[in-house]
Amino acid sequence: MSLGGKDSKAEVPRRFLVNSMLGQTAKWLRLLGYDAEYVAHMKDEDIIKRAKEERRILLTSDWDLKKKASKMGCEAFLIEGRTEPERLFSIATRYEITLEFSSERARCSLCNGELHEIPKASIEGLVPEKVFQRQDRFWRCDGCGKIYWRGTHVEGIRNVLEEMRHVYVKKEIGNQKET
Repeated sequence: MSLGGKDSKAEVPRRFLVNSMLGQTAKWLRLLGYDAEYVAHMKDEDIIKRAKEERRILLTSDWDLKKKASKMGCEAFLIEGRTEPERLFSIATRYEITLEFSSERARCSLCNGELHEIPKASIEGLVPEKVFQRQDRFWRCDGCGKIYWRGTHVEGIRNVLEEMRHVYVKKEIGNQKET
């Protein structure tokens, strides 16, 4: 697992399919730059079929769905954490993904679309005037058109990632005591 930083090794792009029980986890993975499709109101067999067809790793907290997926030859991972930091930690540990926020890597938290930087002048009147005056960089989702900027929410994202680092440190200390 990589907690981010300069020493983070290059990672293999991961594509996830996240079932309805983990909607917030899908949003977090998107914010961190990972392709995380979210599915709700689908039969287990259809979820598994889609994951296989799109070559995605199925993330679920449903033990029965995980078992079915494994039997059908679909890579699936059972998420057991109760909090987002615990869930992100377990995914990062299993799949060696980087838990580091970057505006340049982030995906749309709503639709999973890719974000592309756009000229500031092109969005005048489309964002609140104070935001337009204070911000220099903007990104637009190529899926739903939502416009993003580096607002105060970025600090909240970084706080959750810091909490996740504490979970990691506690787990590492616990593992060292067991050996």
